[in-house]
Amino acid sequence: MTSIPGPPAMGVAVGTMVIAGICGSASGGLGIAAPLLGPVFLAKGISAEAIMRIMAIASSSLDSLPHNGYIVTVTNGICNETHKDAYGPVFKLTVVIPFLATILSVILFTLMPNLP
Repeated sequence: MTSIPGPPAMGVAVGTMVIAGICGSASGGLGIAAPLLGPVFLAKGISAEAIMRIMAIASSSLDSLPHNGYIVTVTNGICNETHKDAYGPVFKLTVVIPFLATILSVILFTLMPNLP
């Protein structure tokens, strides 16, 4: 994840997304990714503020894949919907939109690295 071609901010985003997706949790993925990837990308010249903002946005993009316990609980247990019927709208809202926000954050922090 630390040697992905492209801007270093892309590596931060992809690494965080993959770890959060594997964990099935944005906070769990962020808790694992920050101490592992943070120092590597600080050494590559990205500011700590940019790294944490990109990580915070990216961690919420793949965390709600179908194996996420919260998604299963809400769709099946609370809403009484089948996973097959409910996951389409959930995917659009919790995966596609945060993924687009992650792409936007990578572009902005690459073009304007001194953003607050």
